[in-house]
Amino acid sequence: MALKRYACLKQKMSKDPVLADAVNAKMEEYKEKGYIRRINNAEMMEKYANDWYLPIFPVTNPIKSGKIRMVFDAAAKVNVNLSTHFSLLGPICWPDYVPSCWKFREFRFGVVGDICEMFHRVGIKKEDESVRPDGTLGWDQELDGGIADKWTTWLGVLPAVQKVTVPRCYRHLYSTSAKIELHLFCDANENGMTALAYLRFEEGENIECALVGSKTRVAPLKCLSIPRLELQAAVIGARLANTIRRCHRLEISRTVFWTDSRNVLSWLHSDHMRNNQFVAFRVGELWKSKDAWPADIAATKDTAEEPPQKSRRTTHYA
Repeated sequence: MALKRYACLKQKMSKDPVLADAVNAKMEEYKEKGYIRRINNAEMMEKYANDWYLPIFPVTNPIKSGKIRMVFDAAAKVNVNLSTHFSLLGPICWPDYVPSCWKFREFRFGVVGDICEMFHRVGIKKEDESVRPDGTLGWDQELDGGIADKWTTWLGVLPAVQKVTVPRCYRHLYSTSAKIELHLFCDANENGMTALAYLRFEEGENIECALVGSKTRVAPLKCLSIPRLELQAAVIGARLANTIRRCHRLEISRTVFWTDSRNVLSWLHSDHMRNNQFVAFRVGELWKSKDAWPADIAATKDTAEEPPQKSRRTTHYA
């Protein structure tokens, strides 16, 4: 397969001298940067059971005249074998994108950067250079009727996402003396659980609120009562609050949790060790966030197509 692809590329380059010069120049550039190397005759004669030859092909952009990008086709198949199916998953070395977005919203101006030719800079050990692929997964395989219908419905709703806007910066008036509070709203129903986090900035008579993020979980297949789902939603809110406090550089003076479940409030104000295991473990985790638990927000099945609802009535409990 690799030889056939090489023959096709060679024939294409023979008909287009400009493309041939661009490909040769790009490969020489990769060689100078240490991304690739030319193998010697001895290495060419060696044969290994797990050798895998990676075909390449050039991609040009008519808008960017003179620029060329070489694609190393790891998705190429040989006898329905795919090289990436034999690659083991390594550890996640990059930070979570959600905390990165939060930090990007703390101030009015943000600076972003990109790594040039990132994938070419990833080195492979000598003993790991040879990879024998396997696996059968057709990219053009059609989905069955049920999944295809759901996918089509989702695609129909997707354009409405353009109408949803969230300000990048948390606040319009920046001041280091502003009092900052973190408010978590937790709720659940038979379909799922949710927690929403807001930052509240107060300086004198000026008050600003901004949505930080949210967490949602689908209700488990094993049927749980609504009070237990409400308790699990409170746990999600507590974990979200811990993540927000840890990932932000803002000085948050107070954290307030809100729920409309009397059962959750009762469990929090009782000796949780007397409850069953499910309740005891979750209440114990909640007490790590030592703030008050008043009031109310509803879990809904709103989509991007539906207009935002007005503020709901909040009920406080002692």
